[in-house]
This record gives sequence, C-alpha cells and structure tokens, in this order.
Amino acid sequence: MKSTLHWEAKRHGTADFPVAYYRIDEKHPQYVMPLHRHREPELLRVLRGSLRLYINNIEYIAQPGDLFFIGSGDLHRAEPENCLYECVAFDLGLLGRPGSIMASSIQPLMLGQRQVDRCLTDRHESLTYIASQLFTCLRDKPPHYPLAAHSLLSELVYRLHVHGCVRSPHGVRDDHRRIMIAEVLEWIDRNYTQKITLQTLSQVAAVHEKHLCRVFKEFTGQTPIDYVNQIRMEYASAALLRSHKSITEIALDCGFSDAGYFSRQFRRLKGVTPRDFRASHNN
Repeated sequence: MKSTLHWEAKRHGTADFPVAYYRIDEKHPQYVMPLHRHREPELLRVLRGSLRLYINNIEYIAQPGDLFFIGSGDLHRAEPENCLYECVAFDLGLLGRPGSIMASSIQPLMLGQRQVDRCLTDRHESLTYIASQLFTCLRDKPPHYPLAAHSLLSELVYRLHVHGCVRSPHGVRDDHRRIMIAEVLEWIDRNYTQKITLQTLSQVAAVHEKHLCRVFKEFTGQTPIDYVNQIRMEYASAALLRSHKSITEIALDCGFSDAGYFSRQFRRLKGVTPRDFRASHNN
C-alpha cells in the first residue's frame, strides 16, 4: 500500500485568494462532515448547538463559542446536533513567500514540522477576538475585504506563536492504520460510481474484511458500505442542486443501481425526499 493519505480534491478559495468561508447548518448538503483531510489549515467555530468533532481520531465535544484549529493534513470529521458552525480554510503560503523573513514561521506549519494546538477555546482572548473578526470579514465581505482577511490571518498566526499554541508534533505520526484508512477513502472517492463490495475494499486495504470493518468504524463511525452510501449521497445532493438531470439519472450517475432505493436512503439520511430537497434549495 502506498503511503499517501486522503487529500480532498476541492480547492478552497481561488488561485489568487486561497481563503474560503463556510457557514454550515441543517440545510447544508454536507451538514454531517465525512472523514477527510486537506492541505489548507482550517479554523472552526461553533455558533449554536453541539458538534462532535474528531481530529486524527481524537474526540472533542464542541459547544457554542468553542474554537478549533485543524492543521494541514489532519484527518477530521464531525457529527452535528442542532448545530450551526462556521469554518475558514486558508493557504498558509498566502502569508509568506518562500525565502521571505515570514517563511521561517510559516513553512514549519506547512511542512508539519510544527503544529498548532487543536482546541483554542479559552487560550487567550486576543485569539478569540481575531478569529471573530476574521469570520465576520469573510462572511460580510466589506470593501477591500481580502486585504483585511490577509491582515487578520497574519495576526492570528502571530498570536498563535506568541501565546504558546505552536509546538513540536509530539506523538503525531502517520501510522499504518491511518494510512490504510486514508488510502481506502481515496479509492472510494475515485470509484464511488462503480459497484463496491466489502471484499473489494478489503483488497484495496490488503487486510481481512473484519479487520477493515473494525478500524474503519473506529475512524469514521460507520461501516465501509455505509460510508460509501453517504459519499454517494453527498455527490447526489450536490448534483440535485446544480444539475437539471432527473432524479433517476442522478441516482445512477452516483453509483446507485436502483432509484427507489436511492430515494429511500436519501429520505432516511436527509429527512426529505430528493424531489423536496431540490425544490427547497432552489426556491
């Protein structure tokens, strides 16, 4: 098995401004966050309800006001409960070009040589204040907001350093189990439109089916096949919003062999039928 981990293919922000803001509630297509990882660090704040957040298989129960830093490459997922939360994903390279005086503080974070404490709640009031300003700036987009966002991100990283939130990565390593799960996730993301069985996934992981199920559920909270169906459902949800194809066509495109089964599973997971989901989000 090759030693790559599951990288999210989605680009956060744009090439000239690699910063993206997300506000996520019950109506968001990815309200329940599946296990994934991306190269951009992410700042996450809970506004309402509670969020069961897993970062590198460590569980946190996040409440309103809690602030978390998800580092580059961290495997993470979340289970919300009546929750509203917001996230900012950003490219650290935006803050200092290679060879610049700032790079000595930025590059170690990008390369994993240094890491930020995951939970920033109550660490220092200036961190909370700057994060709040950043979320507001990216949400409201006032005139010249990219300049303000750049300044706030720089200030945030500076405060993380001076308040002792940046440290050497003790005990953090890409062990075999994490590599195995990430490899299976990547394979699923590439092949979700095809027929997928537990036997197929165990062959991808090069382990026995029972071992795969045990480790997979530990990391994702789901069986491998339930995860496959969830990923298919997330792609179908996005297709329902951006495509004019019929529900049957979308179901087949996303790997479901039976449109009736797709509709039943969609209603079980989303609480509404695919038709009602499309209508409510297009109004």
